[in-house]
Amino acid sequence: MNKLLLLGAILFLFFPFLVSSQEQQTIEALKQNACVPVMQICANCTYVNVTQINSPYNNSRLLTAPVLMTKTDTVYNYTFCNFRDLGSHIINWKADPNGIQTIGNYNIKITTTGYDVPLSMQFLFIGFIFALLSVGLYKRDITITLLSTLGLYFIGVWMLFYGFNIYKNLYTEAFSFITLGAAAYLSIIMAHEYIV
Repeated sequence: MNKLLLLGAILFLFFPFLVSSQEQQTIEALKQNACVPVMQICANCTYVNVTQINSPYNNSRLLTAPVLMTKTDTVYNYTFCNFRDLGSHIINWKADPNGIQTIGNYNIKITTTGYDVPLSMQFLFIGFIFALLSVGLYKRDITITLLSTLGLYFIGVWMLFYGFNIYKNLYTEAFSFITLGAAAYLSIIMAHEYIV
């Protein structure tokens, strides 16, 4: 029974990653601090300009002057390397399809990993690890508790480097250090009990 429970726990651990990998293919998200190609397609334009790029915080401008995009066939491109803030950035553009001045905008979501893993999936994974830890401690099962501490190590390291998609600050770093400390404490105690 314990082996079946352990196998189910391992399979459930990897379930959020399988779901999120499918979503990563369909959701546009870009990595923080990377150079991002800003593109616009227009078959009958003589120009396309990026007029401004707004940060998600206080709607501040990241681009102060309009920039003429480079044309390749029907694709207009401009590479922007100043996406430091996490969240949805608004990119405003101006063009002249068929000689008519047109303006528009679209969003680019910047995350710490470049993938848009839903927060619900991340919290589900964290909740599962803590539930597994609680079961291991309640039943005094050393194997389940040690397995859950491996999950805690993973959560702590992930939060230290990546945070929660668009949330990476002092609080996520504090959470990661607390999680790593708890994992170290529990794994040392459980390893000692396992040996003795």
